[in-house]
Amino acid sequence: MTTASKVGIGFGIALVALFGLKFALGRPTDEEAIQAALKEALQASREGRPGAVLDFVSRNLKVNSEEAQGAGRGEVANYIRNAKPDIEVLNPKPVITGDTATIASPVKVSVRIAMVQLPAVTIDARIGLAKESGREWLIIPVPKWRVTEIQADNIPSELTGN
Repeated sequence: MTTASKVGIGFGIALVALFGLKFALGRPTDEEAIQAALKEALQASREGRPGAVLDFVSRNLKVNSEEAQGAGRGEVANYIRNAKPDIEVLNPKPVITGDTATIASPVKVSVRIAMVQLPAVTIDARIGLAKESGREWLIIPVPKWRVTEIQADNIPSELTGN
C-alpha cells in the first residue's frame, strides 16, 4: 500500500469519525434553534445589519403621520441602521406549530439618536418564525429557523415619529 493511499484512508476515517461525532452530540431542539434565530435577529439590529427587525421597522415607521415610501423608505432604513436600536424580548418562549412558531411578548426598545439615549419603551409584539432546510458543512441537511414577520400594535409615538 502506498503512502498516498494510506493518507487517503486516514483522511476518510477521520471524516467519518467527525460526522459520527456530530450526530452523537445531537442537534438542538426546535426551541433552542428558535432562540438562536431570535438572538441573531436582535444582534443584527444592534449592529445595524439588515434583518427582520430592520425590515419591519423601516416598513412600518411613519414620518409626519405618513408611511415612508420609495426613496423615503430607504432613508428610514438607513436612519434605523445608524440608530442601531437595542431590542429585548421579555418573554421569548415560542409556541411551535409544525414548521411555524410564534413568540407573543412585550418587547423593550431603546434607541440612541444623535448622542441622545431616548427612554426605553415597551410594546406588545408578535414574532413569527418558520422552519427552513439548511445545510451544515455544505452537505449535512439541518433544519434552521428564521424570523419571517414582526407585528406590533399601539406603537408609542416616540418610535413612530407621530
